[in-house]
Order: sequence, then C-alpha cells, then structure tokens
Amino acid sequence: MIEMSRQRFEERVSKALDDIPPTLAKAMSNVVILVEDIPPEPTLLGRYEGVALESAGYRGARNSSAFRDR
Repeated sequence: MIEMSRQRFEERVSKALDDIPPTLAKAMSNVVILVEDIPPEPTLLGRYEGVALESAGYRGARNSSAFRDR
C-alpha cells in the first residue's frame, strides 16, 4: 500500500481527471466519480454502477439525472 496525505491524494485524483482525453470526457458527461476513504473491498480500485446504454428505456435519457452513472 502507498501512504500519502489526503491533500496529496486529492491532488492526484484531480490531475487524473484533468488528464482524461476530451473525447472520453465528453462521453462521461453523465458519470459521477466518487472517491471513498475505505473501499468496500480491500483490492477494489474501481467499479462501474449504472445502466448499459443498450438497455431498453435508457436511450434518449442520457442526460437525465435520474440515470446518473457512478
């Protein structure tokens, strides 16, 4: 495990988000990114929670906050 201050960690997260290519960032306009102090699983580095774009009834609702991806 790498230890660092909360401030340094937040700076690294911010930089990582700033480094996302513009075309990918545009596709992620309806995605919420959460950083948790303690992950639900010790080895979990990331997880997607949401509805696949291909799912019935989801098309056309991409910008609805009711369907926010995480």
